[in-house]
Amino acid sequence: MATERSALNDPQAEESLLGAMLLATRAIEVGSAIVTADDFYRPAHAQIFDAILTLHTSGEPVDVSTVSDVLRRADQLDAIGGPATLVNLQAATPATSNAARYAKIVAEYADLRRVQQIGFSIVDQAQELSRAEEIGEEAVSRLREIGIGRTDAFPHGVSRMADFLQRPEEARPPWIVPGIIRQGWRIIITAAEGGGKSFLLRSIAASTAAGIHCFATDQAIAPKKVLLVDLENPSEHIDLSMGQIQGACEASPLYDPDNLWLWHAPEGIDLRKRSDRAKFDNLLREVRPSLVCLGPVYKSYSLGARETDEIAVREVQATLDDLRTRHSFGLLMEHHAAKASGGSKRNLDPYGTVFWMRWPEIGLFMEPVAESEEVTLGRWRGDRLPNSWPQSLYRSSPWPWAGKWTDSSMPRGESVPVLSTSAPVHRRPPASDEF
Repeated sequence: MATERSALNDPQAEESLLGAMLLATRAIEVGSAIVTADDFYRPAHAQIFDAILTLHTSGEPVDVSTVSDVLRRADQLDAIGGPATLVNLQAATPATSNAARYAKIVAEYADLRRVQQIGFSIVDQAQELSRAEEIGEEAVSRLREIGIGRTDAFPHGVSRMADFLQRPEEARPPWIVPGIIRQGWRIIITAAEGGGKSFLLRSIAASTAAGIHCFATDQAIAPKKVLLVDLENPSEHIDLSMGQIQGACEASPLYDPDNLWLWHAPEGIDLRKRSDRAKFDNLLREVRPSLVCLGPVYKSYSLGARETDEIAVREVQATLDDLRTRHSFGLLMEHHAAKASGGSKRNLDPYGTVFWMRWPEIGLFMEPVAESEEVTLGRWRGDRLPNSWPQSLYRSSPWPWAGKWTDSSMPRGESVPVLSTSAPVHRRPPASDEF
């Protein structure tokens, strides 16, 4: 094992890149998109690179004479070895068409040197008896910066529009629950305190894991792995609802106890902290859920002194988007509604910043129907994508909520076996005017 702090570099790749840039404008464009002057190991090579870019960005010709002039004016020409060095770089270049390859080698060695330096820094700080958590957080932050800004290829997600529209069905985000939520969707549900949000999320989580459509509960769906993240409620509250529906889940022929996971953190988490983000990331990597049901929103982050909610929410949304994209899950969240004021009707928009209203694909609120066991499912923002959420919910057994549709939007199950008639699942009343 090498213990000395050896230099990681490829002088030939650096020289070949600079020679190509002296010979071809295209090589300058390609090389400057991949490397910066800081990526060169030899200071002389960094100075030549900077001189070439100075001329190129000014629209001036790049050759041995013009680059020599720039370096002479900066008192750097003698330090790099004079014009002869530039001539030799040109002469030794294998092919200007390989500039991108040369640049990638230079960039790779530069990144390796940065990783090496971070490792040396960790060792030095550990020997100085610095706190392990602080050392780790700093190292992770610095490692994440490595490679940022490299633009040698198209970004992810670029294609011809015709190809995108003709992509096969298997390339499209799959339904997690038909008509309700697809992989990658973000849905936020609001309601007044005690309005049934937590019960609804648990019902959706349990039924989806058991292969039962969460609202059309006489229909089977392909069961999915689900992670329920409860950030507020005591254990007894979970016992009350889940004990009620566990029997129905177990009666499903598709039931698998490994499909439903719970992260019970009534103290809340803070997705603005690296430690909590790492815990969540590790849990998602281990469970690999298709659906994450999380709430309430306000218990997922904290505000510092004199901080605005807007700053915090943007950070949390960016974190959730990153996790949702990398781990490929749909996200269903519960959020408290704004308070009523002056005797006016309760505003059921998400509490706090308007950034929550702009973010999800679907924004729903639960509003009680007077003198009824029913709640309306309304919208506090226009749907970004077509869906078949019911127009209202009503109390049922064993499920806390069942769906009611007033039009033809009722979803149909996937091509999987239907539930046996002996399964104790709720069946909608047969009133003909419901659908």
